[in-house]
Amino acid sequence: MWRKSLTHWLGLVLIGGLLSAPGGAFHRASASPQDILYTQNDQPGGNSVRSTNGLLDVQDNQLGDDFTLNCSGSCTINSFFLSGDYQGSGVSPTDLLVEIYADADAGVPGALWHSRTVLPANFVDSGGDFMINMVPPLVLGGGIWWVSVQATMNSFSVTWTWDDHLAAAPSVYPSVYRGAVGGIASQCTSWQPRVAICKQPNATAAPDLMFEVEGIGTGDNLAPYILRLAPAFVPPGSGDVAPLKIRGHSFVATSEVRWDGAPVPTTFISNSELQITVPAAWLVARDLIEVTVFNPPVGGGTSNPRYFLVGEPVFLPVIRR
Repeated sequence: MWRKSLTHWLGLVLIGGLLSAPGGAFHRASASPQDILYTQNDQPGGNSVRSTNGLLDVQDNQLGDDFTLNCSGSCTINSFFLSGDYQGSGVSPTDLLVEIYADADAGVPGALWHSRTVLPANFVDSGGDFMINMVPPLVLGGGIWWVSVQATMNSFSVTWTWDDHLAAAPSVYPSVYRGAVGGIASQCTSWQPRVAICKQPNATAAPDLMFEVEGIGTGDNLAPYILRLAPAFVPPGSGDVAPLKIRGHSFVATSEVRWDGAPVPTTFISNSELQITVPAAWLVARDLIEVTVFNPPVGGGTSNPRYFLVGEPVFLPVIRR
């Protein structure tokens, strides 16, 4: 971690096709119009934290942050722009690892959704500021997602660092960190909040990271995806469940929750949450009910199933050998 100089933010007007914007953020000079699907690239926090895969494995680490896509249908992501810098000089990244995670509704990334190694032909490096072109484009549904970018450096000492962002809004969660066993912030070998838990760089640092998502914000509906139900079970004889939250992504205003195959009245909260009311009359006897979401055409379709238990879950002991 290191603090960026004032000249980095204010002293440059045009750097390798990147234009400065008020507040010190940089934006690509696009040859054709694109939507900014999401941005938190306007308030630099002053620190830059490494996200590097280098020759010294114990020092490898990785950063990530959440972003929200508010698309009426699918979002086509053409590029990511990141503000960053280098510790050391003379070595450029051999590639960038870009990973997209679903949201686990727990303040950390969930399942890995997409992983791509981007070679130098598809990214522009302006002193650590990256314009990453997604070729082919990445298509995601609306909702909360996480992005991680890690630079591969053929060096023991030169590292790439990602600039932090001063204000939490519009981010839903603070950024996250994970590193190698026995390395920097060894308490964080799995994804954890970068500042609050991992102390990278310290407990008073800015919470988020500087980046922007660019692309096209309209398209056909995608098949929705359910990550979890909240609650996931109730005992038989319970009263109304109001609401039952269906969390996931690619939900639209016309999404329809289906309870054991039958459509039920659905409240659209956001691209990542729907709600229904489950009346007590449906919860009398022990049962396991399939819950799906249907997005009407064009596109759309039926989600993966999740199962709501009327009963008490059984937790089996884990036997370690």
